Amino acid sequence: MTLFLHNIIPPSIFNYNLFIQSSYGAVYKAEDKISREFRAIKIVPVEKELDELMNEIKILKKCNSAYITRYYGSYQHDDDVWVCDWVREVYLNF
Repeated sequence: MTLFLHNIIPPSIFNYNLFIQSSYGAVYKAEDKISREFRAIKIVPVEKELDELMNEIKILKKCNSAYITRYYGSYQHDDDVWVCDWVREVYLNF
């Protein structure tokens, strides 16, 4: 099972700003440059527990709600993994 889309450089398709920082990684509010839809992007350094992140991605792939969240994709960029979810914009505005 492929968990990463290798041929896309995330900064080229998203405008993004830091939303929250944690010890596990950072979450960004991002806007898709083409669709103009908002995404929540978690950027996790690869040196973190990769097995745990892979399990999280497998669970997120099953999320497909028009009301809360929907898995959008995962990207490996430089030394980070970008996990992208569609979320209602209201959840990114506190």
